[in-house]
Amino acid sequence: DDALRDTARDTALEVSLHIEYMDALRYRAQLGDVTRDLKQSLLTKYGKQPPNAILVSDNDALDFMIAARDQLVPGVPIIFCGINGLKAYPGARLQNTTGVAEEASFGDTLDLMEALFPGRRVLVVGDQSATFLGNLEGLRRANAHRATATPIEVFDDPVLSHIASKVRGLGPESLV
Repeated sequence: DDALRDTARDTALEVSLHIEYMDALRYRAQLGDVTRDLKQSLLTKYGKQPPNAILVSDNDALDFMIAARDQLVPGVPIIFCGINGLKAYPGARLQNTTGVAEEASFGDTLDLMEALFPGRRVLVVGDQSATFLGNLEGLRRANAHRATATPIEVFDDPVLSHIASKVRGLGPESLV
């Protein structure tokens, strides 16, 4: 949030930031409880004096705010960044919403990897977030449309030491 605060401070506008963390990645298994508690917390804090705008920075946060906006902050615009798969959102859900979407070029990336490192397999390291799962689906779809699909292995263990151990054990035939 430092970059957001620096940008707000450097503008000529009067900006008062109130930053809340959903932390959906860390608490994926308890996401139902987390969203219920967050909804209640936001309603308590902002129900009588809603903000002028809401900024969300990933798919889980956008999904949450779209679903809860009418109850929490009716009519308040949502500004998003770090959203993957924006085309999957029906237009009606994005009413009074704007932002910058991330659109990866998975096919081009796989083509470049194959050109630079022919015959290698790819290890994709991720988590169980909506963002990762959407990106993984896009990667698999792009790979399926290639003349020769690249072998892909997915490793989604959230423990950093397990990821490091997995990567250390890879041979020269693998790309991460």
